[in-house]
Amino acid sequence: MTQHVHQHHPPVTLDAIAAIRYYVDRIVSSIEGMKVLLLDEETTQIVSTVYSQTTILEREVYLVERLNPDVPHEPMMHLRAVCFLRPTEENAALLARELAQPKYAEYHIFFSNICSANLLRSVAEADELESFLFASFGLVGVIALLYMKVLCKHFNDVQLILGGMVFMVASMLLMLGPDSFPVWRFYLAIFLMYAVGYPVGHTAAIGLFSKILGKRPQGYLMGVFGSAGSLARVVFPIVGGIIAERVSENALFSSGAAFLSVSALLLLAARDEVLHISQAEH
Repeated sequence: MTQHVHQHHPPVTLDAIAAIRYYVDRIVSSIEGMKVLLLDEETTQIVSTVYSQTTILEREVYLVERLNPDVPHEPMMHLRAVCFLRPTEENAALLARELAQPKYAEYHIFFSNICSANLLRSVAEADELESFLFASFGLVGVIALLYMKVLCKHFNDVQLILGGMVFMVASMLLMLGPDSFPVWRFYLAIFLMYAVGYPVGHTAAIGLFSKILGKRPQGYLMGVFGSAGSLARVVFPIVGGIIAERVSENALFSSGAAFLSVSALLLLAARDEVLHISQAEH
């Protein structure tokens, strides 16, 4: 289960009904596949004003419900939930309880007005399932680090780095596509990146760099290596955010996959020389 918060801005118009219809149409049309529309009291009236039942069905909305997690409901993991709500504390509390025990595969959340950062934070923190999965993937990554010695007996440093890069490229390729895709792809992408690709590839790269340094003063040079990584962790989220916002998320992930692929090909081409230098220095 994953959740998304969206904002759309209707074109300036004096026709209020047309503006509302545009906004609601963008909401239900932006999420592909079978879906359920979750509303509050006010947004129910808004939707009923601009949409007939026939129009709703044409947008692949097969169920329209009031957001009420207290009402017993069978899970419908084949549906995506599109939530159109007022940004109120009451709705945030209802959403939090809904996300704590999700009934649908995905939750796409739209608000009828500006939403405060605190309210968004309270909704995001309620997604206990996603928090659990991220923590589990991190634990798998720690286990992979603990077994690096075992992996090193079967693979050399270059092979481990290339393997890590392959998993990371696969992770980014899984994130390509339309705005909405099966939730399993999202979780698989996160698993490949944070549980396998990055822990193994990064650790092997540090080990290889240390071997290449050999008898040189490692403290200073390893510090430079670590500082470069820290700088990248500061700069890349900023650059990534700019690319995602001004171009597209697909551009962000495709450029990342291309950069890693080129790096992997360069390492593959120089693997014999790199291994020779590391073994000679070590």
